[in-house]
Amino acid sequence: MNLAFLNKAFEDERNKEFFLTSSRLYQRLADDEELTIDNPAISPDISQLLAKLHCHWGVPMQDFQGYDNVHTYARAMVYDLRRYTDGTFWGPFKDDGKATTDWEALEAIMLVLDFNLAAFSERNGGDFKHNWDRPFVGATPNTFVSLPFNQPSKGPSIPLDLQDPYGVTGTWRRVSSCFLHC
Repeated sequence: MNLAFLNKAFEDERNKEFFLTSSRLYQRLADDEELTIDNPAISPDISQLLAKLHCHWGVPMQDFQGYDNVHTYARAMVYDLRRYTDGTFWGPFKDDGKATTDWEALEAIMLVLDFNLAAFSERNGGDFKHNWDRPFVGATPNTFVSLPFNQPSKGPSIPLDLQDPYGVTGTWRRVSSCFLHC
């Protein structure tokens, strides 16, 4: 019911823009590029909630009109090594030593990955499809549909459920990234 409500609310582009591009990351872009955004100043806590909603939405909003340079700000946030400390457990957590998720950091990571995967897809003639275009896919149970696997089995014919007690069976693709771009 929540997903149906949110999908209906986001049919209105104004709602989508307001809620998915109002975190402090987008505000920084707007301030620096002198964009006119009708979003009021928001608190850090509200910014975290908006970034969390954007991450769960799962469709990066950098292709939305006026936000095409947000990946630059996201990249600056992701690659700022000062953010990675013992207090953040060297990951996307708040510097509170409690491993509290920093949703703004995750939003930035999502935007950087989206930008890089789109560029990778373009360079490879579309062999690797850019597939972050459907809301909430992967964020809710049973939304991932694995591609068919046509390789013949080399072992005994054991049902897949018994081979996968952790429920992670599927088609996986690995993307490696590095902080050092030459």
